[in-house]
Amino acid sequence: MKRKVEIIFLPEALKFKEKLDLKANIKLQSILMRIAEKNDVKFFKKLTSDIWELRMRYKGQQYRFFAFWDLRNERKALILLTHGIVKKTQKIPIKEIKRAIAIRNQYFKENKS
Repeated sequence: MKRKVEIIFLPEALKFKEKLDLKANIKLQSILMRIAEKNDVKFFKKLTSDIWELRMRYKGQQYRFFAFWDLRNERKALILLTHGIVKKTQKIPIKEIKRAIAIRNQYFKENKS
């Protein structure tokens, strides 16, 4: 049996999402629906052992949401989006990965069970 996938925007990711224009938000919602309904992870790229990036391109801009998984529930996989950036260079800034790791660590510290 496949696990159900639920995608959660943490506060910083939600704040970034709200700054996107309407059509970019519609595209993002379409991507998130494909991920949740079909377990389609082609939009993700692994950055570290625990941190992934959700990639989206819209009107020539590269948008990135940093994410991690919470797989402690056998029936439901949570994908938690930590924060987002507009990617301007070839490489992902290390400080953004460290920020995602810090948010992940705080999440698991607050949600131990």
